[in-house]
Amino acid sequence: MRLSKTVTLALAALVAVAGPATTASAAVEDGVRDTDAPAVVRIGAPAQVVPITVVSDVPAEAYEALVATPGDGEGFGYGVVEGGEPGRPNVFKVPVGILAEDIPSWGAKTWYIRGYDVVGDTEVEVVAETTRPVDVRANSLLGLSLKRYGDKVGVTASARAFHNVQGRYVAYSNRDVSVQAWTGTAWKQVVGLTTDVRGNQTTFPVVPRGTAMRLVLRDAPTVWGAVSATQTI
Repeated sequence: MRLSKTVTLALAALVAVAGPATTASAAVEDGVRDTDAPAVVRIGAPAQVVPITVVSDVPAEAYEALVATPGDGEGFGYGVVEGGEPGRPNVFKVPVGILAEDIPSWGAKTWYIRGYDVVGDTEVEVVAETTRPVDVRANSLLGLSLKRYGDKVGVTASARAFHNVQGRYVAYSNRDVSVQAWTGTAWKQVVGLTTDVRGNQTTFPVVPRGTAMRLVLRDAPTVWGAVSATQTI
């Protein structure tokens, strides 16, 4: 089965006009057996695709998924896939396209997932529906550079965060970074540093030779944290 262009537009129009449903009846909710829709989304490109799999317990001819702000139904990521077989459960792989510039705000969002049947040429009927929470924030990158000076090691951190309006990574300034060393059983902070206006900073702790080191940047309300690659000095 292939949806006509008219029917495909009808699906998109339903989302745009009515917005995602905030509740679903038990019968409709039970139509979705499982989904791997992620609980966390890192935005690190102007346009990116989040593929999700949906397993339906009821026959459905198409599935759509979108990410939206809870309550107001303002969606900024959308995908639809067709090809279900009538009379049997189906597995759908829905590619949800997200444009960074369309994200209204960072933080708590909701996946809205719906299965549809086509009625006639232009109407659709919801046969399965579910929601899942998702946290959407900008991605960050954390670079580590080490250079030994006798007993001391020059540790340089370079932090960058994706800017959804500029559509690129920019300096992640005034952020606290933990400089950590491996003790043999766990990571332990050696010293902390704070990035400058360029997102960089260097510190010079005393570290034994052969020590494995890394940097850790904590999550922020709008930006996910990061862990650098491990280096031994």
